[in-house]
Amino acid sequence: MFFSSRALLASGLCSGLSLLALAPVCALADTSDDLMNRSTLTGDWGGERQKLIDKGIKLTGDYNSETSTNLHGGIKHGTRYS
Repeated sequence: MFFSSRALLASGLCSGLSLLALAPVCALADTSDDLMNRSTLTGDWGGERQKLIDKGIKLTGDYNSETSTNLHGGIKHGTRYS
């Protein structure tokens, strides 16, 4: 499939203008509450999380995964993720 140089130029200009439009948003982003620097993933919920902690309720979550595979022997050779 061939594209005309005019179509490629128009597409490039639209992409460039779209990226330029997003530049002010990125510049003003607050990095103090960055995802990697938070103590919790979802924040304090307007103080509700702290109220629960004061009552002795602490919400946490974990994620575990396991991958296994059968490389030799048997009829089926495959990988399973759980």
